[in-house]
Amino acid sequence: MQLTEPARGQTLTVSFLGRGITWTPSYLVDISTEARARLSAKALIINETYTLRTISTQLVTGFPHVKFADIFSPIGMRQSLDEFLQALAMREPRRMEVSHRVLAMAPEATFAREAMDVAPAYGVAEEGLIAEDLFLYPAGRISLEPDQVAYVPLFTEAVPYEHLYKWNIPSTTDETGRSMPPPPPDGRDREQEIWHSLRLENTTRVPWAAAPAQTVQDGMILGQDTLEHTPPGAETTLRITRALDVRAEQQEREIERTRGARQIGRMQYDLVTIRGELSVTSFRQEAITLEITKTLTGEVQSTNPEAKVEKLATGLQHLNPLARQEVTYVYRIYVHS
Repeated sequence: MQLTEPARGQTLTVSFLGRGITWTPSYLVDISTEARARLSAKALIINETYTLRTISTQLVTGFPHVKFADIFSPIGMRQSLDEFLQALAMREPRRMEVSHRVLAMAPEATFAREAMDVAPAYGVAEEGLIAEDLFLYPAGRISLEPDQVAYVPLFTEAVPYEHLYKWNIPSTTDETGRSMPPPPPDGRDREQEIWHSLRLENTTRVPWAAAPAQTVQDGMILGQDTLEHTPPGAETTLRITRALDVRAEQQEREIERTRGARQIGRMQYDLVTIRGELSVTSFRQEAITLEITKTLTGEVQSTNPEAKVEKLATGLQHLNPLARQEVTYVYRIYVHS
């Protein structure tokens, strides 16, 4: 590099975006204590390229948008002018988001190691930096050789939680009223999935980046799923495992049809009223909280018990031990005549 004039005593700083180093978070959620879970977060810094010597490090979470991440700067003189222009022309199909690369590596990087770290204590979360829509975790100073991985404890904090059983039911029809997939001959759906989950509240000072989270209790693993991005003050749901001792059934049937209720162009549509019935039986020895979410295509007419209706119907039920709960709903939809 040549300067236009001498600059004695001045410091030249070079800032660049490089490839070959990334980080991936993961969590351990210990629910051995009622009401408050111990949430431990750690990071793995994966280095393939650089020799780092006591480098101050910050871990970025969010969705960094780096449109030209795959294109070398001309200052490096690694390609001809034609190659550089061709890379610019191909940037759309080849572009990658940094956060996608980070999170895609998370399951492989952390699954095998997590079981060895039962209930670690890393200390409370440090105050990070906020840069518009991004958050930077302080990771201290690290030294790392190429092809090495750094294990960085981030924090351990107690956060409120509650057990929740979730039943998510997709729509049985598309926008045209056609069944998807076609229902079985008896009108009943396939086996229903109810998930034993945790509802966690982020009472820490930092956001939780989307990453694998393993749930343990008294040193035993219960399950592993993805903890979604959760800002401070927000709640999130973490699935543990299928609830095999809570059984569910659903059924829908047509109770009324008004033929030719609407015409759009040359197409005739019938207005069909459908009644749905849901039943849940708990074989557990303790009471549970069950959240039922039903996605509908059409207009909801009524629910029993009353449910919050947005673009989907959601109801929160409390089931006593060895009890059965039934829910009904009615909605209308236009279908081809």
